[in-house]
Amino acid sequence: MNTLKLKNVLFLSLVVLFTSVLTTSCVNRVQPEEFDNDREKDLPQEPSYGDDTIRVASIAQLRKAAIRNNKTIIMVPGEYTAEGTMPQDPKTIYHFSGSNNKFIFKDATIITPTEVLRGMGPGNTHEFATYRIDGSNITIEGGTFKNTGWDHPYKSLSEFEVQGNDISFLGCNIYVQGSKPYGYGDYYGKGSPFYTPLYKHAAMSILGDNVIVDGCDFKVYAFGHGIHIHGSQNTIIRNNTMEGILRPTNEIYEETEATHPGSPAVSFDYKIWFPEEKRGDAIPRDEMLSLTEDGIRAYLDGTDVNGVNRRTGDILVENNFVDKMRSGVAMAIASGKVTVKGNTIINCDTAYSLSSDDEVTADNKGNVAYGPLLSMPYDHKRNSQIVLTLIDPNEGTMGTHNFAEITGSGHNIRFIDETTDPNANLRPIWIGVAHEYSSDESDPDASVDGYNAKDIIINNETKNPIVFGQYSSGTTGTTKGVITSDDGTNNSVTVVTE
Repeated sequence: MNTLKLKNVLFLSLVVLFTSVLTTSCVNRVQPEEFDNDREKDLPQEPSYGDDTIRVASIAQLRKAAIRNNKTIIMVPGEYTAEGTMPQDPKTIYHFSGSNNKFIFKDATIITPTEVLRGMGPGNTHEFATYRIDGSNITIEGGTFKNTGWDHPYKSLSEFEVQGNDISFLGCNIYVQGSKPYGYGDYYGKGSPFYTPLYKHAAMSILGDNVIVDGCDFKVYAFGHGIHIHGSQNTIIRNNTMEGILRPTNEIYEETEATHPGSPAVSFDYKIWFPEEKRGDAIPRDEMLSLTEDGIRAYLDGTDVNGVNRRTGDILVENNFVDKMRSGVAMAIASGKVTVKGNTIINCDTAYSLSSDDEVTADNKGNVAYGPLLSMPYDHKRNSQIVLTLIDPNEGTMGTHNFAEITGSGHNIRFIDETTDPNANLRPIWIGVAHEYSSDESDPDASVDGYNAKDIIINNETKNPIVFGQYSSGTTGTTKGVITSDDGTNNSVTVVTE
């Protein structure tokens, strides 16, 4: 064989060997799992993540991935829109039933049109969810989850129904809209009883244990809660922002049947129908009304994923900013230990509403632009340690509300003033005064007739005046504001003059 032929043979042999090695390498290389491979040619190139990682690029793929276990699921950046419910489940749009999963939604937006929520069913209230999470040990990181449109849901629901344990939401954007009625707060009911059909729409319901919501942004443009907690143990809500929406009550009087067909305000002749003690009163003028429910709310108890009813456990509410909700931090009927640290609550109907044995530190702030800084509505609650700092309204003030309404026993309460003008916008601090506050039907110990305030320690460093009602007794402490009246017994609060 001549030299030229020998070289050709060697070259061809090398080509065959190289091709064989390359083919084997490509076959054996570990690639991320894919669903709907027909779309793979349209996807941007991604690095190889290994057998435990799934990369998804459609709603259908996400639904399939969410039932798997022990995976990292990465949503390819982009915008995705749901067109219907889960197959075979008319009550759920997305079902996260797998466990030990991490979902990464960075730069991905999941849109659920409200017309899709309207088209759910059949079923009963509390059976529906946009995102139903009943797997365990799940992290949802990043992403925007939002509604478009203004239809009300088929039945009242929460966008996220968190039933599983050890669930974390990290840096998510959750934007909710679409409910009925909308524009009237709870004037026509908020649960049972109600006086016009309710189709409420909340952002997140928490029923599982060890749930963390950290660094998330909520926009709640519907009649429903931001976060509501039922029977959960060891819940952490921190570093979040939440915004509702307000409406001047004078606007409601501009509604007519022609401009707002089906308006409950028009149907009820511009009268309030809830709570019962206010039924028949005219809607107040010159006030600001939150169109949502509470920002961060705890209930007395709830039923877990196994059907077991439990009292709500400990809750940490830390470093959150809540604006324009009905209440900011609403813990009045919480049954576990509540720790409230470093929050700022502004422009709410009530900033802080608290329970028994709560710990509220001095770095919690709020204003009284449209509602009280503090409400302690139930006189069977006791022994909370509360420090709240008053700050200036950021957009004016409106209404005839109080600075604080206090009942219960053994509470130690301190108000700090950081306003620019301590003599501006002064409002009364009611202690043991009968007030219009509807008892919560979910707390069997609560009584609408319970106004007793016993052995309260108050140190009021603001200029807001104190009113002791006939149900007050044994109050001690100091105040920089005047004592307007004292109809109670054995109250001994010293007025401090500067």
